[in-house]
Amino acid sequence: MPEREIYLLSPRALSPETIAVAFAKTSRAPESFREIANELSDEKICAVS
Repeated sequence: MPEREIYLLSPRALSPETIAVAFAKTSRAPESFREIANELSDEKICAVS
């Protein structure tokens, strides 16, 4: 059985929109939730800059 990871989802770390998109992408992608959320966070920061 694969090792489980538990994610504490703080609105201080990720916006509700980022969390929702990360979960949606996680169900369709081989990457972990953490990788997807970090990628989305980085894209958001780059888009604002």
